[in-house]
Amino acid sequence: MSSSTIQPTNRVPTLRERAEIRHLINQDQEDVVRLTNTLEALEKKSIAQKGFIHNYEEALAIAEAMRRVAEKTRDVMAESENMLQPHDADTSVKSEGQSYHKHQRLFRDAQATRRSAVEEAQKATRKIAEMDASIRDIQQEIKGEQSVLAVLEMSMQSTITSIERVKADIALKEAVISARHFVPVEIWRDIFSFRVSEDEALFYDNKRKGIPPFTALKLSAVCRYWRDIVTSSAELWKYIAVPHHDRITVGQRDRITYYHNQCTPLLPEVYTYYHACDGIPVKVNLVTFMRETFAEYQTLDMFIHAFSLMRGPSLRSFLELLSPKANILQLSGIHNPGYTFDIAVDSIRYVKHLKITNKPVSIAEPSHGAPTIPLISFTLDSITLNESLFTGSLSSMSHLERLYLVNVTLNIEGPIISVTMPALKHLTCDLHIYPTISRFITSPRLDDLTLVIKPMEDSTMRDFDEWLGRGGERHPHIHNLTLQALHSEEFEIRNLDDTVLDHFPDVKHLRLSGTTPSSNLLSSPTSVNSLAHIMVLTIIGSAISEEELASFMRGFAALHGRTPKLAVLNCSNLNIQAIARLQNQHY
Repeated sequence: MSSSTIQPTNRVPTLRERAEIRHLINQDQEDVVRLTNTLEALEKKSIAQKGFIHNYEEALAIAEAMRRVAEKTRDVMAESENMLQPHDADTSVKSEGQSYHKHQRLFRDAQATRRSAVEEAQKATRKIAEMDASIRDIQQEIKGEQSVLAVLEMSMQSTITSIERVKADIALKEAVISARHFVPVEIWRDIFSFRVSEDEALFYDNKRKGIPPFTALKLSAVCRYWRDIVTSSAELWKYIAVPHHDRITVGQRDRITYYHNQCTPLLPEVYTYYHACDGIPVKVNLVTFMRETFAEYQTLDMFIHAFSLMRGPSLRSFLELLSPKANILQLSGIHNPGYTFDIAVDSIRYVKHLKITNKPVSIAEPSHGAPTIPLISFTLDSITLNESLFTGSLSSMSHLERLYLVNVTLNIEGPIISVTMPALKHLTCDLHIYPTISRFITSPRLDDLTLVIKPMEDSTMRDFDEWLGRGGERHPHIHNLTLQALHSEEFEIRNLDDTVLDHFPDVKHLRLSGTTPSSNLLSSPTSVNSLAHIMVLTIIGSAISEEELASFMRGFAALHGRTPKLAVLNCSNLNIQAIARLQNQHY
């Protein structure tokens, strides 16, 4: 099996194929060792060859310099001969005087100098010829050595190319037999995303105490293949943990910055966590750093607690300084009866969805003018509500479209003026507080209502029956009604069919979530006149049987001459075939 016939696929190779591919890998690794040794030998020869060329080039430089010296000598001697040439003949007048003897002496010196100049010029000419021959020889030697060097370098490059090719072949073959490559990159991303979500959920359940999971960092450190997948998947870096301290360390700053860069272009989901950092230098101001780093958040989840316990600012002060631009702002704390958490309107002016858990909240008005709270949705979970919510906070939420009041306790002692919420379209609240909520909130656009059903005391149920009795108010503007049971066990809710649905006569989409509402409300459909306008019936998480639901559909058809469109999700007693029979049957 040659490497050219091996293709990386998601098919798991057989044992024979794996053995043959492993044998090829071993051969390739031996070739790499051999080629590497050859390359090292070629490199040594190349270094020696460059030394030869260097020596020849130095010799050439000396020969050229000596030729220039000889040429200069020849030119000087020729000039000297020319200067003495006019004095070649003896033009003196013979006499016995001193002048004649001085002339003869100088004349003989000039003749000797002229003969010496001629000889030196001839010698220099011969030297020039000698250097020319030497230069030609050296140049030929250099050309020869350069040719040898070129061959060596070509062999080295060919060997390097061969090594790279063999290593690529090894990588390809290892990829074929590597278990991680059996799974497509898209599936790895889904696996990593699930792992990140699971780890973050576990850390959240642990009250976000200790060191965060940092799952993306850990996954990227496993191997280069995983690192390439993780670092190219922005969604794996969207959860960014920030210490719940007014000052953080340089290392924490760098880690948060790295996560934010990897998360881009997605908006980050930032949350604070508790982690002791005693003895570690904390130099970076958190609120300043967050303002400079995060232009916008998908989610900002913070504890309702002062930063760094005693030395840091309160959360209200921190939020006022931060003024985050967040799609969702979540604030959670430890339940403390009698304590109300205040939020300044200015600190949430760029927030679309606000969720507060375990702390009663009051949104304080600014000192200048009447505030308008620009929230689209507002969630209060596991808190006690008093009249300030209605007279203060909700009255300023003119843009609010969705209101969630879950696991709340009402503590209303004085009279409350009705609050008009012109934009409110959806309300979710506990069933037993709905009568009170509906009295105090006027919402002309409210169309979608979710009532959460929980076990209630008999006295609470009697109060509910009294208000939602047959003489009570009716809510014809509700077209989408959800009855959601949070309790997993069966419990009795008396007269739900009479006391609830009769007060919502125009419901077109009825959603029943949980065993209890499905069993009670679908037991006798012919007696429930308010179901006449239902166009869609959704059953979620119910133990209702196929026969019970078919009986309801037959009774509905007999009473109204039609059946609603049926949607069934996560019902234990209804499989795909049963759902298809219910949806396609003519009643």
